[in-house]
Amino acid sequence: MTEHLNILRRFAIEFLVVWLSLFVFVYWKIDWFFHLLLQKFGQSIPIIAPQILSPILIPLDLAIDISLFMAMPFALTQLWRFVAPALFVEEKNRQDETEDEENE
Repeated sequence: MTEHLNILRRFAIEFLVVWLSLFVFVYWKIDWFFHLLLQKFGQSIPIIAPQILSPILIPLDLAIDISLFMAMPFALTQLWRFVAPALFVEEKNRQDETEDEENE
């Protein structure tokens, strides 16, 4: 009866591992992401630190946002892998038909 909860826990742990590894990578390369972001908006934008912890929190928030954005395809795939076995046969056939039409 709790098999689906074990599967959901496994998918959640896999997502957390992927997200944390992306977060570590993005935080390690945060200067490159800041440079890329400032290059898009122009170099004339000053970065103002209105609070005492802003120099720490701004890169941390940016790294969290970028890593969540990068991990979103994996999260949606995990969600689909969890939901797909519970679909009715008609719903599965409809999904297969749309995939066949896209491949043609």
